Amino acid sequence: MAVISLLLVGGCTTSDDGSNPLDHVEVNIATDGGNPDLSADWPITVASEDASVAIAGSGPSLAAGQLVSVRAQTYNATTGAVLTPLSQPATMRITNQNFAQALVDQMGAAKSGSYFTYAAPAANGQPAKIVLAQATSVPEPKAPLDTPSADMPTVTFDAKGQAVFDARGLGVGANPQSSVMVAGTGDELSQGSRVGVSYQAWQLSTGSALLAGESQSRAASGVPVTLGADTLGSCVDEALAGQKRGVQMMLLCTPDSTVGVLGSSIGQLNTPNAEIAMYVSTYIPEGGTLAAEGALPAVTFDSAGMPGLGEIPSTAPDAVTVQALTQGTGAAITPGMPIKAKFSGWTWSDGTLFDSTYAKGGVESTYDFTEGVHDVIRCWDDALYGQKLGSTLVIGCPAYTAYGDLGVPGQPQGALVFVVQVEAGA
Repeated sequence: MAVISLLLVGGCTTSDDGSNPLDHVEVNIATDGGNPDLSADWPITVASEDASVAIAGSGPSLAAGQLVSVRAQTYNATTGAVLTPLSQPATMRITNQNFAQALVDQMGAAKSGSYFTYAAPAANGQPAKIVLAQATSVPEPKAPLDTPSADMPTVTFDAKGQAVFDARGLGVGANPQSSVMVAGTGDELSQGSRVGVSYQAWQLSTGSALLAGESQSRAASGVPVTLGADTLGSCVDEALAGQKRGVQMMLLCTPDSTVGVLGSSIGQLNTPNAEIAMYVSTYIPEGGTLAAEGALPAVTFDSAGMPGLGEIPSTAPDAVTVQALTQGTGAAITPGMPIKAKFSGWTWSDGTLFDSTYAKGGVESTYDFTEGVHDVIRCWDDALYGQKLGSTLVIGCPAYTAYGDLGVPGQPQGALVFVVQVEAGA
């Protein structure tokens, strides 16, 4: 992986004039969700290695040995030219097998979401480099699960929490097959149910991985699916119907039962009539943490009912945090429930209002979605779970439960705060 090859270097510190070469670079973070960049008075002389925290993150504390997701961009220290553009996230542990010791030391004492700069001298015919990297904590992988069916493969999970098995030589037969790996604990699903689904798919004839179904536009680990609508094919729809929300299953699917998959989410397959194995996991929100006094900003409402914020605390929450401004009297919100919401959202860092149903075109509107199926950011799914319809809530969202520390196009980066009024949807 490019990230590892860029960062795995050994050495000591300081440049040839005795100064820290990283004192000469500045990290620039776009406020509109664009990519980060470095500016510097090039050239920068790098005689030996160094690393530093360029911008402190706001997430949970990192530690040596922890799993992190890392993105990196490399610059020629002499010219400032980009040698390798911003990489896709790579998951690895904070160890000196993956990173230079200087970076291990810095990462192990930093917080999730931090940006690091790293200087590497010229070596092996390569120019001296300056690397910009960001490290974000990721969950530890799940324990291996054994399937109860002898006709199904045994599933293990790699360091990224991705399901792994050898599908070569398996056959489906005339009808799709399914096996429950972990029983669900939520409500029973049926045709027409809305549910958040994560999946991985493999082609049985070759064992090759096809792709994983995850939403890349928001911090959620799945995609919204309506059972019976052929979003992921009848193989998935029929297997999940009758199971409880939260179930994890292994499926062996015939070609005619994966039409939805092949026609939409996995449209890049070269073999559209393939037998497919799928590992499917359904989602239950975790719920939010009740806010301690002073943890969330005070909220006021003007004469038109438009919410506004008081002073935002200096420290953003490291978990989804919720406070009921007014407690509703309706039913408790559960996954699959249609919701109609009015809301305003602000960036935690500077209190910028980035979206509001109260002020779109000067006309008050509502936002309609389904709870707990990844229609919205994970923060909302978790915060609303268990709250009562009719409530008005203030919600603190860590970056990893919203749009991330880098943001996404058109959406803000970092921690966010929302005021949300929830009613029953249609």
